[in-house]
Amino acid sequence: MSLFFLTFLPQFIMPDYNPSLQFLLMGSFYAAVSIVWFATIVLLLSYVRKWLMSPRVQNVIDKATGLVLIGFGLNMIFKVQRTGH
Repeated sequence: MSLFFLTFLPQFIMPDYNPSLQFLLMGSFYAAVSIVWFATIVLLLSYVRKWLMSPRVQNVIDKATGLVLIGFGLNMIFKVQRTGH
């Protein structure tokens, strides 16, 4: 992360003002935006989790998983018959 700040941010530094303060402000802004972004993701994922844990969605996931497993089993049966092993 420090490599990002050292390579990307200097092009936005104005030489007329204190460079250390500008780096500090830009870094603080980046940290604040990151905190807001990750907090938003956590809140949205809590709603997604509630939806995924509902009995209706769990039933659909169970049926889809069962179909996939049956498909894998049928695939193995027919491959064995074709190859003769």
